[in-house]
Amino acid sequence: MAVAFGDLAPLCAVPWNLDVQTFCTAAPASPWTPPSQPQMTSPEGVFRLATAGGAVEVGFGTIHGVKGETLDAVLVLSTYYYDHDLKKLLEVGVLCGRRPTTTQSRQVRLQDNVKRIHVAMTRPTSLLCLAMREDHVSAAQRTDMERLGWSFQTVT
Repeated sequence: MAVAFGDLAPLCAVPWNLDVQTFCTAAPASPWTPPSQPQMTSPEGVFRLATAGGAVEVGFGTIHGVKGETLDAVLVLSTYYYDHDLKKLLEVGVLCGRRPTTTQSRQVRLQDNVKRIHVAMTRPTSLLCLAMREDHVSAAQRTDMERLGWSFQTVT
């Protein structure tokens, strides 16, 4: 893990949690060979990683770029563009199964966010993941979303 930690450490601007650092710098229990680096296979941002279990292709794109496509999995990342887009969609109830009020629904930026999230959420056939800050989801919103079938995973 020391190799992986050395590669990841420059990406983190804050000090690592001591438990993470201890885990990552500990001697491995068994020999570990890092996977080969992903290779870009096309100019469209598709990366291919060969593993013992087979090859995995990961494509990076925008919501606009996948309009009309069907994908196995989609990861939607919350942004800091103007307001947090997923946080705002939670606040007005869109991700909790409620329609925004008439006043809210007339806001142009909210209309754009609803259109984009609709496109993103209707692309995957197997997995949809919305990644956002944990403190942007209230207990009531989480309960509402869980009633709709959402599950939550915390990534630290």
